[in-house]
Amino acid sequence: MRDYLEAVLDLLEEHALNRERVDWARVRREAEAQIADATATVTGQAYGGAEVERRYIREGAAVVRDLDRHRPKGWVVDLRGNAGGSMYPMLTVLAPLLGHGHLGSFVDAAGEVSGRWLLRGGVVYVDDEALSAIPHPYLPAEPEPPVAVLIDGRTMSAGETTLSQWPARPIGPAASTATLPSPRTSPRRGMPTRSPTPWRGYGPFGPRPQGGAG
Repeated sequence: MRDYLEAVLDLLEEHALNRERVDWARVRREAEAQIADATATVTGQAYGGAEVERRYIREGAAVVRDLDRHRPKGWVVDLRGNAGGSMYPMLTVLAPLLGHGHLGSFVDAAGEVSGRWLLRGGVVYVDDEALSAIPHPYLPAEPEPPVAVLIDGRTMSAGETTLSQWPARPIGPAASTATLPSPRTSPRRGMPTRSPTPWRGYGPFGPRPQGGAG
């Protein structure tokens, strides 16, 4: 996170329209102080069958609850390198940050909606079909907390679907390079099984122990 912040500040200092009027040393000090004690970061991608998805949600949810105990002032959703998998466990883990209601839709080649994604009670639905392996109804200490999203050129497929949840919400920016479009299909069924990718949690006191996830 600190390396990413430094890269963004370097770009701003070099290219910002009013860069000559800015005390960049002070901006950097204040930014460093804020990320040291005010953010929580969650990462992870999901591949596998039902049992893998259950484990993914349990362990991702545990990271979210652990970070929330420290009452962060903001959250970072790190989708860098997230090549996809199934979007349903990802969205289930992030349910406390997403709230509830309509998340998006599948659209067919004719432009007709073929399935609406909904979040209710910590469960992701497509129309009336529940697709979360287990629910995650946890409510964060701060309702509708500010969120920033990190992406890069390896963010694709279900990673991009997860990203798509944030622009319509009153949150922070998606800091990124371009994502990588994916021609993969059948998002309802998820992607083929791969080796587990750990969820990682970063809070006010630095990196936390990692647990496996699917």
